[in-house]
Amino acid sequence: MSTMRVATTQFSLKKIDSDKEFFERCEKLLQDASLQKCDVILFPEYFSLSQLLYEVRDGSFKERIRSTNDHIRMIQNFFKIQSAQKNIVIIAGTTPFFENNKLFNRSYVFFPDGNILSQDKIQMTRFESEEWNVSGGKDQVVQFEIKGFKCAICICYDVEFPHLTAKLNGAHVIFVPSNTDDIHGYWRVRLCSQARTVENQCYSVMSACVGGDHKYPEISEHHGQGGVYSPSDVGFKPGGVLALGEMNQEGLCIADLDLVLLEKIRKDGTVLNLRDQNK
Repeated sequence: MSTMRVATTQFSLKKIDSDKEFFERCEKLLQDASLQKCDVILFPEYFSLSQLLYEVRDGSFKERIRSTNDHIRMIQNFFKIQSAQKNIVIIAGTTPFFENNKLFNRSYVFFPDGNILSQDKIQMTRFESEEWNVSGGKDQVVQFEIKGFKCAICICYDVEFPHLTAKLNGAHVIFVPSNTDDIHGYWRVRLCSQARTVENQCYSVMSACVGGDHKYPEISEHHGQGGVYSPSDVGFKPGGVLALGEMNQEGLCIADLDLVLLEKIRKDGTVLNLRDQNK
């Protein structure tokens, strides 16, 4: 197949009152993507924090986030089942994960055949390192394949570092689960996502958290917009924007990616960034 339909989400971190409410919202987005025959869906960075935190009665956010692994298992079981039932690849944003006495920010990918892979965030923001003491993962971006498209995940801040994607050896799609609490952060991640599409002559797919729960300063407010971006070259829309969601509203943003067109500009585009950056 030479095309792939992608759905990216804008997911609200608004206050919830039960696990059931959280998973029903996830399933609604998954069902919408399935009905529109999407091959893959991307959730945002830290999208499950509202579900992790609603149970907190006493104690601090930091204490709760360090007892997160039971929460991770619940997330994994849900998305593994949903991927198989709906025959869709699910990139489940990121969730905090505690391992070997270190806290990581980890993305999981669920395939309909039951396979699961993961990608840890590599570069930490100041908030993650100074407030939450999150550790960076190995300086390596994992590659995987969906429908013939070579894919990779750059988690939010990671996409702002060109050397990480320069190691990808021609990935066709970079998935960018993001979480930005102000509009400046949103634009940093978006502009860098678009820059990576030019440098690597590839697509990028960006998700975003929106809204928040003012009970917790850590997740009180988010600004973002899902988007699907392409190189700016003949055959693609000027400006390289294939699709945009509605700013700060929960929902889906959907676009079709064309592998043949992408390979064409890699071989005979107006410029040959992918080739020339490796000279």
